[in-house]
Amino acid sequence: MDLQVEDWPIGKLSPYGDNARQHSAAQVKQIAASLREFGFNVPCLVDEKGEVIAGHGRLLAAKELNLKSVPVIRLSHLTPLQAETVFDR
Repeated sequence: MDLQVEDWPIGKLSPYGDNARQHSAAQVKQIAASLREFGFNVPCLVDEKGEVIAGHGRLLAAKELNLKSVPVIRLSHLTPLQAETVFDR
């Protein structure tokens, strides 16, 4: 398996509709402050279609910061069930 960090336009990503974790506005602001200070050091994990598997808060913070793109790792080797099971989304 060859995982690579790719830079994707924010518009190409969509949040998982049944994501159990919800981020408050305060949490998103904290994540945005961290991104501003330290950079985007943990990519979002996505499937082939661009649906977010992990990193919903980072995506929301990136939108708040008006970023045009974000780093992602495409997990094309996972089935939908594996993505739900492994990442408890």
